[in-house]
Amino acid sequence: MGCAYQSNTFCSRLDEETRKQLCVGCHIKQYARGKNLLSGYWKNKMALLLDGMMVMVESDVEDPSKTIANGLASGGDLISGLVCPQSTVGPRTTICLFDCTVAVFDERCTAALLESNVAFIKEAYTNCLHSCSQERAAMLRDVGCKDAYTSVRYVVHYCREHGLPPLTHEQIALVCNRSRPKVTAVLHELIRKEPGLFQPLETRD
Repeated sequence: MGCAYQSNTFCSRLDEETRKQLCVGCHIKQYARGKNLLSGYWKNKMALLLDGMMVMVESDVEDPSKTIANGLASGGDLISGLVCPQSTVGPRTTICLFDCTVAVFDERCTAALLESNVAFIKEAYTNCLHSCSQERAAMLRDVGCKDAYTSVRYVVHYCREHGLPPLTHEQIALVCNRSRPKVTAVLHELIRKEPGLFQPLETRD
């Protein structure tokens, strides 16, 4: 019987033999919505988000009592691992925005694959290039460096593109580093100006 999560975008790109090798060292972990996970949960191990949505937050270097969201992850994204760039800003926490399922792989298993399996190396680095680099760059651009409208729009667009349920206003405020009233006001404006953002992708012409 196959893994219930084998169709995620990372594992589905691997050949059958590589998937079997990876499955040997795979441990499935379940985390409830709202759970805060420190980066040490997967220290020196590769972790893959199979289902759900997470936001990565770090301490504000100017005000350690505050946190700043700087990354999002959804099903199929590597959220930790030997090939993912690590934080250099400050203590990093991952918050589960929905119930999350994570695959944590034995380090000996992934190390062996990274040493000998070119196809696995390619997929791992491609995944990290997108989830740890390109997506974070997009978030920094649209959330960290632009106005509230662009910031909230990024989050709504992200959820739609990844087939995720809409976030609450409070969750969007967390991701956007904005106040909840401001998020509510922007959402009303978005609904008026860009109603298509709130429709499922399959209804597009």
